[in-house]
Amino acid sequence: MEEGSLRCDANISICRKNDTKFGTKVEIKNMNSINNVKQAILYEKGRQIELIKNNKTIKQETRLYDAIKNKTISMRSKEESNDYRYFHEPDLLPVIIKEEEIINIKNNLPPLPDELKSLFMNKHKLSEYDTNILTEDKTLALYYLEVVKKNKNYKTAANFIIGKIKSYLNENGITIKTFKLNPEKISKLVNLISSGKINYSTASNIVFPIMIQNIKKDPEKIVIEENLTQESDDTKIELYIEKAIKKYPEKVKEYQNGKKGLIGLFMGEIMKLSKGKTDPKKTNILLNKKLNERK
Repeated sequence: MEEGSLRCDANISICRKNDTKFGTKVEIKNMNSINNVKQAILYEKGRQIELIKNNKTIKQETRLYDAIKNKTISMRSKEESNDYRYFHEPDLLPVIIKEEEIINIKNNLPPLPDELKSLFMNKHKLSEYDTNILTEDKTLALYYLEVVKKNKNYKTAANFIIGKIKSYLNENGITIKTFKLNPEKISKLVNLISSGKINYSTASNIVFPIMIQNIKKDPEKIVIEENLTQESDDTKIELYIEKAIKKYPEKVKEYQNGKKGLIGLFMGEIMKLSKGKTDPKKTNILLNKKLNERK
């Protein structure tokens, strides 16, 4: 179109509201812009409506569009549909598709977006936000499905893919198609988080980067080799809590006087002391209990 070589034909026919078939077709030839196509169709529609209203016959013909006068002009008549070349092309062989081929293709089609959204929200219990992010990219949605194929950790898997993996893809200017880690490896990492062996922070900031550097390495082996197993023993967690509280005595008083946001300060210190290995949920419960006991 930018070369001025666009040519377009349009076939127009109308019918009354209760008619079951369209009326006589009129062809408009050689229009050279989208706007001309639009204006020609609008004019021709109006012309045919007026003919029918006045009980006149619409002739089967080819017309031209005059953009200056904004009207169509008769070019030549066409008496038979064959004049429009509505006949078989002898050089094109028929394509015969067997029923089993159709069934096989149908059975191997990937799920459609609406189907995926229904699955993610109704069965996997993901939020609408998470669902929309996963389904805006078909390959990302299918990657997620592969991750959760062997487990039911839907929310953890969605969080890790939407959070850590998508951030990594964006930072490196790549897509999930060229992502080095296969879904099976991520599935194992998600299982480690869900089982409580490591927390999300450890998985995201320590295990995942090591996996990126060595794609053949199993995440569970990384956890063992790096001594990253999450600490869930109450006694050990309480020792970290005591150290954090002793470091910030003034902040303890402020917390007890109503500055509940300071809980993050203590949690950060505990995570630093434990090298991120304490169970965050259990630590938070024990920390709250300890701070409130000191009133």
